[in-house]
Amino acid sequence: MIFHDIPYSGETDAVYIRYFIRITLIWYFLGTFLFLLLGAMERDLRTFLAGCFLIFWYLFTLYLFSLFKNRDMSDGYFYPVYIISVTLLAILEETLIYFNGGGLGGTAVSLWHCLSLAVPVFVGIGLGILVVHTITPLTRGEFFVLGAIQGLIIEIIIPANYPLLWWFGGPVMGIYGMMMGCVVPRTPGISTSKSSVVKILIGIPICFFMVILGAVAGDNIYGNIQLMFHNGLGR
Repeated sequence: MIFHDIPYSGETDAVYIRYFIRITLIWYFLGTFLFLLLGAMERDLRTFLAGCFLIFWYLFTLYLFSLFKNRDMSDGYFYPVYIISVTLLAILEETLIYFNGGGLGGTAVSLWHCLSLAVPVFVGIGLGILVVHTITPLTRGEFFVLGAIQGLIIEIIIPANYPLLWWFGGPVMGIYGMMMGCVVPRTPGISTSKSSVVKILIGIPICFFMVILGAVAGDNIYGNIQLMFHNGLGR
């Protein structure tokens, strides 16, 4: 299935988009295998469960992709469905990672801390993708690619985690790409290699700008939650 009928892509995707998704998935499964192998060898339950999560995430988002990929939905219906799905998937993903000790890179002090800071960032990516989709209709694979690139920027490039790129790069890109590319109906987007490159280059800064807005919103949400909790205790 990975090599013939590539998940998270469609018949209107440019060839290089299909190759991008294929390479990302191979990298994702190599990272998954390493998590499982090292977790088993070192008897590290947290690392082993991280590998189990990656398997679950692939199977779950692949199911959603197969469920939605042939549905015809008008943009007015698709937009809210897409944002709601991204929000719910972000909550699920961050909750599972938090309880395995990895929320916010292991710095989350509570589940609310993790969700309030992380979920708005994912929603920001989704909103940025919809902005691009409004400007020029995206193909299925372009949803995935834009999400995957934002994952690489947020998790690897910004925190300068370059030594971990070989291991974490695929899983990170896969998690973000699958989240952004699994609930995508049959869309009118058709791309040549040149037009697809243009759309991706336009989408990267738009999505990152929305990520920044999401991060600011998340910080304000968490600050207000802390303030409400503090005032409640003060009474």
